[in-house]
Amino acid sequence: MHVGELLSLPELADHRATIEAELRRSVTGEDPFLTEVASHLINAGGQRWRPLLCVASGMAAGGDATDEVVRGACAVELVHLGSLYHDDVIDEAPTRRTVESVNARWGNLMAIVAGRLAELGLGQHEVLDVVDDLEDDAERLAEPGQRVHGGAVEPGDQAADAA
Repeated sequence: MHVGELLSLPELADHRATIEAELRRSVTGEDPFLTEVASHLINAGGQRWRPLLCVASGMAAGGDATDEVVRGACAVELVHLGSLYHDDVIDEAPTRRTVESVNARWGNLMAIVAGRLAELGLGQHEVLDVVDDLEDDAERLAEPGQRVHGGAVEPGDQAADAA
């Protein structure tokens, strides 16, 4: 049974398409690669309980599902999705929602960047400004004898590391 039926708000199902469109819009930017990475879990689907319940709460209180309500509902879902990207890094998860996880496909650095992009709703140009800083931080955190390349930790050149 759909959440709209459970809450006796049948029109809530109509707002799902609006929520999906807003989720995709919120992570779409000028850089096609960042758009692909940031929208990976959105495209994997989900029941969208969080944003639907946010919209239902507004409607139950007598309000309308305005653009602001939908954006707020999507913000809740984006924070959740961002936490999933980060959770997959910590758990070294190979899949999420039956698709390859972002960290498995593009590396931990890109999963962290994409998670922050989703959580904060940053424009992609702002994210690109911090990618270099994140990779520098990751280099400092790598184990001796390792290096970070393209967001993935790899064995380093032992001779170079000793120098």
